[in-house]
Amino acid sequence: MTPSPRPPPSTDHDERIQNKEEILAAIERLSESGIKISVEQIHGRDDLIAELVELTTEFRATTDHLRRLNGSISRHETDLETLKLRAAARDAMCPLVEVLRTEVQGIQAAILKDLRAARDLAVQHKAELEAEDRWEKRLMPFIRPAVIAVLSAIFTLLVVNGQALFKAVVLKVP
Repeated sequence: MTPSPRPPPSTDHDERIQNKEEILAAIERLSESGIKISVEQIHGRDDLIAELVELTTEFRATTDHLRRLNGSISRHETDLETLKLRAAARDAMCPLVEVLRTEVQGIQAAILKDLRAARDLAVQHKAELEAEDRWEKRLMPFIRPAVIAVLSAIFTLLVVNGQALFKAVVLKVP
C-alpha cells in the first residue's frame, strides 16, 4: 500500500506567479511613466522585489522538499512491508518458534486455569457471605433481644443473689 506522491497545488503556484508578474509589471510601468519617484520609493521597490524573490525561492524549496518527502514516505512504507514479510518468513522457518509458541500456550493455559480457580473461589466466598448475611438479617432481630434478655437476667440474678453466691464461693458453705 504505497500512496502516490501528491502533485503540488498548481492553481496556487500559477496564481502566485501571475501575481508576482503583475506586481513587477506595475512597478516597471510606474518607473517608466515619468512620475518622479523618490529615493525611498526606489528602495521600497527594490525591497519588494527582493522579498518576492525570497518568497519564490522558499516556495520552490518547499515544493521540492515535499516531493522528496512524499517519495521517501512511499519508499519507507514499501520497505516496511518487505521487512514484515521477511520477518514472517523467518518465523515460519525457525524451529524454535514452534517450541516457544507451544511453551507460551502452555503457560497461558496454566495462568487461565489458575485465574478460573481464583474466580471460582471468589464467587464461592461471595455466595457464602451473601447467604450468611441473609440468615443474619433474618435471625438477628430475634436473637439479639433474646441474648440481651438472657444476659440481663443473669446479671439481675447475680446482683440479687450476690451475697449468697459470695458466701458460697468464698466460704465454701454448702
